[in-house]
Amino acid sequence: MKTKTTKIVFACNSNSCRSQMAEGWARQYLIENNLMDQPVIVTSVALDAESIKNELREKKGTNKQCDHEICCGDICETVTHRKSVKAKAVAAMKNLGVEMKFAVPKSWNELLPIIMSSRSQQEADDLMIKQLTARAPNTEDIFERESFNSAVDIDIDRLIVLCSCGDEMKYALGNISHFVEEWNVDAPTAMSKAGEGDISYTRVSLEIKDKVDRLMSDIAMPLP
Repeated sequence: MKTKTTKIVFACNSNSCRSQMAEGWARQYLIENNLMDQPVIVTSVALDAESIKNELREKKGTNKQCDHEICCGDICETVTHRKSVKAKAVAAMKNLGVEMKFAVPKSWNELLPIIMSSRSQQEADDLMIKQLTARAPNTEDIFERESFNSAVDIDIDRLIVLCSCGDEMKYALGNISHFVEEWNVDAPTAMSKAGEGDISYTRVSLEIKDKVDRLMSDIAMPLP
């Protein structure tokens, strides 16, 4: 009899800061407790797939951005790229000892096959890296509107939401989740702009770490 894999999903609007920090700390917990090959998967997702794309005008046949104020027609085109995780969030996590080398904002469409076919965090990480390296950066299907097929046998054990937006997607994910929890955590970008400065990323990261550690200790007890 197969052991059921526990699936924990952290979500925020663009999957570019708070939910990425939560995923990073949860993965770190698995690493430190030798649980990477055990039946537990932690990941994160954008509540709004549109928010993870970045449309740029580029010169055709190059990866160089067109710098003309008005579209230059035949020699430029609009190309859709995936946005990156906020650099200040990545830096704050690195300063606290957590590497986020392969962290990218993810849509539910691309996340679904990974968590359906993986039995451990190591398998999920390997599949995600393989998918990212094989995919063209402007592939449109990751930005398509998410669909929830009732015939697909998928459930989330814990859905943790770290923002107050994306109600439609929260509702859809909530319907396939056994337990949903909303964490009241400041948005570090907003706090930084409000006067706290870049230290807000470190403060918020440590707040998230405390919550993640409590969550993981309840779900994934270290092996003896």
